[in-house]
Amino acid sequence: MKGIIPEKKEVKEVIKPSIWSKVFFATEFGKAFIPEFIRPKLRGYLDQAGIYEIPYYLFGVLFYISLAITTFSYIVLWPVFVKLSILELLIYTFLFWFFVELALALVMMGIVYVYVDVKIFQRTKAMEDVLADFLSLFSDNIKTGMTVDKALWLAVKPEFGVLAKEIRIAAKMVMTGDDIGEALAAFVNKYDSIMLKRSFNLIIESMRGGGQLSGTIDRVIDDIKKTKVLKERMIANTISYTIFITIIVLFIAPLLFSLSYYLLLMIDSFSQNILGTATVASGLGEIKIAISLSDFKIFAQMATVTIAFFASMIISIINRGDVKSGLKYVPAFMAGTYVMYMIFMALLNVAFSNLISTL
Repeated sequence: MKGIIPEKKEVKEVIKPSIWSKVFFATEFGKAFIPEFIRPKLRGYLDQAGIYEIPYYLFGVLFYISLAITTFSYIVLWPVFVKLSILELLIYTFLFWFFVELALALVMMGIVYVYVDVKIFQRTKAMEDVLADFLSLFSDNIKTGMTVDKALWLAVKPEFGVLAKEIRIAAKMVMTGDDIGEALAAFVNKYDSIMLKRSFNLIIESMRGGGQLSGTIDRVIDDIKKTKVLKERMIANTISYTIFITIIVLFIAPLLFSLSYYLLLMIDSFSQNILGTATVASGLGEIKIAISLSDFKIFAQMATVTIAFFASMIISIINRGDVKSGLKYVPAFMAGTYVMYMIFMALLNVAFSNLISTL
C-alpha cells in the first residue's frame, strides 16, 4: 500500500501484548520463530484480516503452551521412559520432544491459519454485501459534478464498515499523489473476491478510457443486484437438499447408530444367556460379537459428530458455494446430532429394557 497506514482509531484488530508477554519474553520468542523473508508475506496476509501488526507475542505464547503440553505428556509417560537404559532414555526423550513439539506446532499453525482465513472471508463478504450501496452513492456524487477522487472520499460512510476503511486507505493514497486507478487496483488485488475485482476493474478501465463513469458504475450496480438475485434463487432451489441432509444428520444417523447399539446388546445377551454353552451337536457353538459394546458406543459418538461436521460443509457448499461460510454451523450441527443421539439412546433404553431383560 506504499506506506499508507490506517489511523489507530480504524485499527480494531491489532492485538495488544499483555504484561505477561514482556515478563516471559514472548515477543522475542515469536520473532525468533518467524524468519525475516516470511514476515512481509505474513504482514500482507494478516492485513487482509484487519490485523495490521504481526502479533509476535502471540506466537511466543503458543510456544509456551506447546512446551507446557509436551512437558505434561512427558511426565505422564515417565513411568514408561524410566524403565529404559540411559542411552535409550536419551534417544526416546529427544524423539518424543521433537515430534510432539512439531505436531503441536503444526496444529497451532493450522488453528491460526483457519482463524485468519475465516476473518478474511468475513471481511470480504461484508464488503460484497454493501458494495452496491457504496457504488450507488459514488455514482450519485459523480453525477453532481464532483471530481472522481472527491466523489470517492465523500462516498465513504461509517455504515459501510470494512469497505469504508479500505476505500479510505485508497483515498489517502490518492491524496499523497498516487493515481486513483492504481489505488483502487491495490485495494481489489488485496482480496480474493471476484465481485470486487470485476466491479472495480470495470470502473478503472472506464476512468482510463475517458468514458461516462457514472453510467459504467450504474451498470456495475445492476450486475451486482442481478448476481444477488440469482444467488437467492439458487439457495431457494437447493433448500430441499439442505432439509434432506439436515434430517439425515440430526435424526436418521443418530437413530440408526442407537438401534445398532441395542441390536448388538440383544445379540450379546442372547449369546451369553441362551447359546453361551451350546453343544457341538447343535451345530451353533458359541456366538460372539466382533466388537465390544463400549467400543461401539465410542465409535457411534465419533461417527455422528464427524458426519455432522462434513454435512455442515456440504450444506454450505450447496447454499453459498464455499466451505468457509459453513464453519459457523459446525458447532450447532455437532452439538445437535450428539444431543439427538443421547436422546435416542435413552428412549430406546426404555423401549428395549424389558425385552433385553427376558433374554
